[in-house]
Amino acid sequence: MSCCETLAAGFLGMISPVLGAWLVSIFGDVNVNGIRPLFFLNLAGTLATFLLLLTQLSGRKWGSLGGSKPNFLKDLSQVFEQGHNLKRFLVISAFTFLPQGMVIPFTHVFARELKGADQYILGAMVTAFAVTPFVLGIPLGRLADKIGRKKVLYLVGPLFWASNLMLIWASSPVFLIAAGALQGFFYINTVVTSAITFELIPHEQMGRWLGMVRFFRLFPAAGAAYLAGFLWDNLG
Repeated sequence: MSCCETLAAGFLGMISPVLGAWLVSIFGDVNVNGIRPLFFLNLAGTLATFLLLLTQLSGRKWGSLGGSKPNFLKDLSQVFEQGHNLKRFLVISAFTFLPQGMVIPFTHVFARELKGADQYILGAMVTAFAVTPFVLGIPLGRLADKIGRKKVLYLVGPLFWASNLMLIWASSPVFLIAAGALQGFFYINTVVTSAITFELIPHEQMGRWLGMVRFFRLFPAAGAAYLAGFLWDNLG
């Protein structure tokens, strides 16, 4: 998993911010007109991804659903019956994912408004964010396979906390970029956590299980994002 994420998010994550900063400069700096082209570029990438999935993704199935009709409550109960500590994992996963809604969306706004970062510094922060999983994703993934997932999570978690402190205390662009690099450990955290997610349930229950995990991750994160926006506008 770390290998796939390293090549995808890591490699492209280093190229995209540089291209984005260049486009923003051409179309009018960090404002609505300057940022708008990035959304069209993102749309093109999304459509290209959809075509790849449509034409290249394997149609392999991990089991037979049989002739029984889907039953929402029964399907959920089957997931919990065949897994181990799933309810506990859902709670932990929800808390682990809160920074995705409450911290990360405001990182670059903070760097722009309070630290005066221009589009090149913002792009460099995102590039540094991608460099971390690109360089360390595979080694830490192998380490997780060797010594255990939880130990690696204990190792990378505090580094993400340090990124927030460095962002707040940053006195120069160098520290902003370093904060971006440390923030990349959150991505490694999510990959290792995803590996645990796949190991808790039989393959034939995977679709329902992943849907439940995503719901319990994203619903609290969405509420946290709204709360963070309220705090930003009203308390500072």
